Amino acid sequence: MSAPADAGPGELIWEGSPTWRSHYGYTILCCLLVPLVIGIILLLVQWAKLSAIRYRLTSKRIEWESYRSHITDYELKRYLPIL
Repeated sequence: MSAPADAGPGELIWEGSPTWRSHYGYTILCCLLVPLVIGIILLLVQWAKLSAIRYRLTSKRIEWESYRSHITDYELKRYLPIL
């Protein structure tokens, strides 16, 4: 089945012209590109989650260090005479 010589590009594609589009059709799009894009999106989502967790842990460490290093009046009264 060959297309006539005066056929436009639309007819060539639909009639099965010997181009990569007719050989592979949407196989490249569906089987290769879509999973690749979905994988990249999932990696970006995981990276965003890890960044949020890392930020929260860092802020909690800073808060804990501030809490731990603070000396209360009770501690001064109670433990300073012992030292």
